[in-house]
Amino acid sequence: MEADLEFIEWVNQEELLLNQEGEDMVEKKERKPRTTKAKVNENTKQLLEALKFVSIAQKRIGEDYQTYCLLRNHFAIAVTREVIIATPIQDDIDASPHTYTLMDALSSCKKEIAISQLSKFDLMVKSSNFLAQIKCIDFEYTDYMTMPDDLRWPIDNSIVNAFKSIGDIADEKSEVAAFSHVLLQANSAVATNGTSLIEYWHGVQLPPNMMIPKLAIKAMVKSGKDLIGFGWTGGTITFHFS
Repeated sequence: MEADLEFIEWVNQEELLLNQEGEDMVEKKERKPRTTKAKVNENTKQLLEALKFVSIAQKRIGEDYQTYCLLRNHFAIAVTREVIIATPIQDDIDASPHTYTLMDALSSCKKEIAISQLSKFDLMVKSSNFLAQIKCIDFEYTDYMTMPDDLRWPIDNSIVNAFKSIGDIADEKSEVAAFSHVLLQANSAVATNGTSLIEYWHGVQLPPNMMIPKLAIKAMVKSGKDLIGFGWTGGTITFHFS
């Protein structure tokens, strides 16, 4: 568990002592969440699933862009130098929390959950006698992000099936692009590790010579969502899901 994740046992469920900016300790009654239990749990479950999805592009320890996601405009977003992963969320949060710490906190909650944004640097997760304060950063993602390509060509899960069948042969740690990517082209997809080469016939008309990183392939296979189309500008490709 991350050091930023703190567990606090509530001795009295009606009262909580807070220290606010050096002021004397004052006694305040705990406020009940305004949303219903069903809605809180439904939104939180969706947020946790969204974090799990984008965490494919994240690490527990690493640089900021590798360990902190972006929650903004009802989307959860994670970036690498090759891949941007985004999925919708219900919660209205504008923050960049540590992805795995927030996932750990939400996974630890078994009852009604309330998420409060204390500031752009702090989120608070509370459930019954559990409280976690999640570190956030003021991180500028624009250096790593590009706008998604518009959906211009309809495609289906045959592309995902191709990645499922041949994607494992690609090695994302390889420094050779041909070994760490899958070649997606009209009618087929090709992967190689330098020793073996596999081609899968998907039968979809596509632009030529699109090299898809193994990380993107892992995300697409694990998403569980239906692939509905893609956009392509030559420099980037965007896969759109249902």
